[in-house]
Amino acid sequence: MKRRVLVLLLAALTVWPTTAVPAVAAVDGHVVETLPPVSGVRLQYDGVVYTTDEQGSARITTSDPRIDADRLRVLDTDVKLGKRRRAEVGRIYVVGGQVTVTWNTERRVTLGFRDLEGGDVANTDVDSVRLKSSLGDSFEVEPTEAKWLLSQRVVRNFQELTVKDILWTVEDAKVAGASVVNRSQQRFFPANDKHFSIELLFYTAAFAVKDAFFGVPRGDALRVEHPNGEVEEVPIDGGGKVTLENLPRGDYVVTVLGSGLELERPVAVSRRQDMDLAFYSWLDVGLFFASLAAFAVGLLLIGVVLRRRQRARPASAAAPGQQLVNEEVAR
Repeated sequence: MKRRVLVLLLAALTVWPTTAVPAVAAVDGHVVETLPPVSGVRLQYDGVVYTTDEQGSARITTSDPRIDADRLRVLDTDVKLGKRRRAEVGRIYVVGGQVTVTWNTERRVTLGFRDLEGGDVANTDVDSVRLKSSLGDSFEVEPTEAKWLLSQRVVRNFQELTVKDILWTVEDAKVAGASVVNRSQQRFFPANDKHFSIELLFYTAAFAVKDAFFGVPRGDALRVEHPNGEVEEVPIDGGGKVTLENLPRGDYVVTVLGSGLELERPVAVSRRQDMDLAFYSWLDVGLFFASLAAFAVGLLLIGVVLRRRQRARPASAAAPGQQLVNEEVAR
């Protein structure tokens, strides 16, 4: 009896319907993104080449549960994004399982120059310009040529990737050997500015040349030595005045030329200057030495007169005590 029941149970289990367990489907691909989005970039994974679409992403076909960033290669490491923008591959990040290829973008920037009143200054008048980025990069640029500057880079902030604009500052600009900007005062973002105008510290210096003794206008020309050693001569008008405009900030040496002493005077130009210059003509020099000689002769004559008076003093001018002794002797 027991044997018969066991056989019936086995037969029931054989014909009982069962539910099939589905097999795990193979992963058909993972999306790789680019940041900033760049289309047309070729990526290679396990020997297969993929190209990013208009949104800057590509689907990598693989059965791997996730993309191995070490096996992902970027074939196009430098990409043009137009006439003034280009990108260079940065780092590959894996954040929250998402693989992202980042790019450092550069922009072609031109420089312009202006004075404190907004007037244009020719690029050829500027000797050199030094720029510095917020990342610490610093170098000189040619004032007359456009320069590729890093404009954006991707930074990781915890579990988020962010495109950050790069700030640039003007560290120095030289004209005629003088520094004509305040360090790090002028700033710009190449991501927003394809052209940046730099304000230069140019000033005006006005001179009035007068005779040192008589106060009348004097001088033929003003010789100006610039901070770089260059020398120029500027005519003085009939009123004894000369004005020098657009002088780069710096230390100068001026000399009045004419019929007289040529004395050098240092002038520090850091704002508008209005100066009076005394000019010693040969007539002034002659009068000075004549006055000096007259003074010396006067002192000599006074000394002679005083000595003669001492010698001509009468005997009666002797001291009273001495006179009394003389009287006693006579008795």
